[in-house]
Formats: sequence, structure tokens, C-alpha cells
Amino acid sequence: MSISAAFKRKPVIALSTVALATLCLLPAGTAYAGTLQAPAGVSAAVTADLLTPSEQLMATPWLTTGAVNELGEAVDLADPAVSNFVGWAYYKADGTFTMYNLDDSPKMQGDWTVAADGSTRTLVAKDAAGNVLFTRVVPITVLDGTEFTYRIIPDANVPSVYYDIVHAPTTHVEPGTVTPIENAAELLMATPWETTGAVNELGEAVDLADPAVSNFVGWAYYKADGTFTMYNLDDSPKMQGDWSVSADGTERTLVAKDAAGNVLFTRVVPITVLDGTEFTYRIIPDANVPSVYYDIVHTPTTHVEPGTVTPIANAAEQLMATPWETTGAVNELGEAVDLADPAVSNFVGWAYYKADGTFTMYNLDDSPKMQGDWTVAADGSTRTLVAKDAAGNVLFTRVVPITVLNGTEFTYRIIPDAAVPGVYYDIVHTPTTHPEPVATTTPGGNAGNGALPGEAGAGQVDPPAAGANNGGGLASTGADGALATLAAGLLALLGGAALFLRRRNPFAALLKSGNAEL
Repeated sequence: MSISAAFKRKPVIALSTVALATLCLLPAGTAYAGTLQAPAGVSAAVTADLLTPSEQLMATPWLTTGAVNELGEAVDLADPAVSNFVGWAYYKADGTFTMYNLDDSPKMQGDWTVAADGSTRTLVAKDAAGNVLFTRVVPITVLDGTEFTYRIIPDANVPSVYYDIVHAPTTHVEPGTVTPIENAAELLMATPWETTGAVNELGEAVDLADPAVSNFVGWAYYKADGTFTMYNLDDSPKMQGDWSVSADGTERTLVAKDAAGNVLFTRVVPITVLDGTEFTYRIIPDANVPSVYYDIVHTPTTHVEPGTVTPIANAAEQLMATPWETTGAVNELGEAVDLADPAVSNFVGWAYYKADGTFTMYNLDDSPKMQGDWTVAADGSTRTLVAKDAAGNVLFTRVVPITVLNGTEFTYRIIPDAAVPGVYYDIVHTPTTHPEPVATTTPGGNAGNGALPGEAGAGQVDPPAAGANNGGGLASTGADGALATLAAGLLALLGGAALFLRRRNPFAALLKSGNAEL
């Protein structure tokens, strides 16, 4: 067998083995994907989660959202031909139902059933004593997870004239079933609140920038003295005044006032959720159309009320009194953030603020991060860094709010996007005895130089000073000439040995001629 053949055959065998192993590892479903098909018109998702017609109807509350006549024309829900069928409907698992008008006033109650094939729905309306008022059977034209439509034929003798009453799922809580919230006032004032979401009457998320809800977005502070203050997410004032919560915790009332104490307006909103993790109230833009609303969702925050930061005495002295080590990070929700998280990792390291107004910072592996000048506002509310390269050229300037500065903690706030001030990270530092690293090593690590994306100098680190030991060269010992001579002799000896081995190598000629494959 030639060397060429031997080298050619082995890769073929190896590839065949890999191919067979791959086929063995394939799931059975993958191997036969081209031969098995679902029945036409039926999706796997539907067959895996198919509800009976009765189960589908009672799976959600329903809101009347439209009406269409036999010509396919939309009919206004205020039209007398359909208005009697408009409202909220709740079909219970025990076979009873309750229905309400859109102003939450009771409409009717009784028993319900759906034909086994989903073709009709039957209502037996009853009074409070359980006496039957009437029975109504209607054809169902659509019943699935997104729509329930039934047909009303006003005159059985004229079946060609009809109205299809269209309903959609809703998150509207059944009127009268809200559980009173104990200690509602205490819960509301126990924490500041941040608007974190909005949902419409169909349960769909609404962007907080949407004009329908944007006016209700911000920070809210409910005080124990019955006053409140609210701010936009950029910390600009929104409104102030008095607040109260109903005894059963179902409503919150705001009395907005101007700086002189004059009443601007009063707003009462239903509370749908209030506990230690969420506060949600409902906004109904038009009281005449109560079926259109937005639930404004809030969650607790650690955001300090704007303008209430107590001035920090001797802030500059406190900052330079000790070296600082980054020991933690917390987001706007008060959740701990891992220091390896890319959102905060760039701000982790050792920091040394000098009495001469300069600073040096290092990554935790002691490699240089950045250097420059520092100042602190007279009231201790902000810290300013002016980062510079080795030649003294300014790379970038950063001003950050200080949230804590005392003998045991120094914390500043990073807001990645100034346009979204509601998203931020508090970078926590504690005093350390770590000696300042000798600044003679190559700036390194993946931590960067502490610049935010978009800042001048982002991703740059200063090179070592000329003549500094960068870890890549031999130290000067005063015997450089002798060492060079010895090294040259060793290299010559190794080169001769390599040449000898090449000439004695039986495969050298084959390799040179191209008759061997590697």
C-alpha cells in the first residue's frame, strides 16, 4: 500500500464513522420528519390544548366589543337593536352565569349550558329568589380563545335578519367580587413606586410612551402625613397634593394642588392590585365608555425622591480618606446585580482619590483602568471625573450622582441612557486596605477603562511609560552582551541538529515531491 493511499483511506473511514454516529444521535422524530404529517387543517398546538366548547366559554370573562348585521355591516353598540346584549359576562364552572352592564351595574344572572358540539348556548335567566325569568337559546358562530360570537334573530319568522354579537376576552374583574385590601394605606406609603407597565381592557401591554398612558408614568411618594409628590422619570416635578385610600382599599383618591395649596383637580381611581410587590390602578379615559380602560402598573423602587438628598458634609475629605473597592451593584428595582454583568463590570475595581485632586483606578487584577482629575460638588451630591491619558490629554468627563458617602460606603449611580433615567445601577464601594498597585504593568483585563459606550476614550487604556517594564521583555541586568553571545551559540547548535534530522528523515523526499498527503 502506498503512503498516499494509506493517508487517503483513513479520512474516508473516519468521515463515515462520524456520519453514522451523527445519525444515531438524531431524535427519531427528526429522522422521519419528512414522512409524518399532521391531519390537514389541524395544528399540533390546537390538538395539544383543545378545550371543549363549555370549557372554552368559561375559561375567561368576556367583553362585548362589536356587532355585525346580516349584511356584514358594523352596528354601533348603542343601537337599540343590540344595546341590550352589551356588557361583561362571567360563565362559572358550576353552571351559573352573571352579566353586567359596562358601568358594572347588574344585568342578569342564572344558569348556562353549551351544546356538546358548540353549536348553541342556552341561558336560563333567574331572579334573586331563583325563579326563572326566561330561557334564550342562540346559535354560536365563533368560539375560541380570542372570540365568542353568537347570533340574535329578533324575529324567528324572519331568520334572514340577524345580528352577530361579538365578544373578546377581558381581564375585567367581576363587579362586587374585589376582596377588600387590608392596611391599604400602610402598603401604599411603605415604599416609593415606579410605573413599570400598562395593560388595556383586553389584557394587552401598552407602551409607556403611548399618549393614552404616558401622563401616568413616573415616581410616586405617598407620605405618612397624607401628602404625596410625583415626578417624571427624568426627576422633574409632576404634581403634589393630598392622598387617601378608601377603607376597603378599593379606591385611591388624589387631590392635586399647586405650590400655594390651591386645588387643581381631584381624581378617584379603582385599585385593582395593592400588595408589597405591586400597585395597580385603573384609568377610564371616558366615563361614558367604561369598557375602555388602562391598568397602570407600579412596582417598589429604591429611587430617592428628587430634591430630598441631604447635603454630605466634608464629602471630598471622606472620598479621599480611604481607598475604595467595588463590592456590589443594585438596579433600579433594588435587585442585586452580579459584578460580572456587562451592565456594571466596567465600573468594578480599586479607586484612589488623592489630596492633589488626581485619581487612579485599577481593575481587580491590579491592571490600570484610568487616571485623571476628580472633584465632588460642594453639597456632596455629585462626583466628577476627568479621565486623561499619560500625556494629560482629556479622554472623557463623567458626572454621576452620589447616593451614599460616609466612612463605610461610597455609592454612585450610573444611568446608561440619559433618555431613560428610570433604568440605572447603583455602584457600591466599601473602604479597603488594598495598597495601590505599582503602575508599571501593561493596562489589561477585559474590564476596559471605565468609559461608557459613546464617551470619548471608551475602550482605551494608557500604555506604559517609555522604558517601563511591560512584562514582555527581559529585565536589564548589566550582562546583556554576554547573554546575547550565549543565546546566539545555542541557536546555532539547535539549527544544526534540525538540519541533520531533516536530511536523515525518510519521508522528507516524499513530502517535498508531494507524494504524501498530510
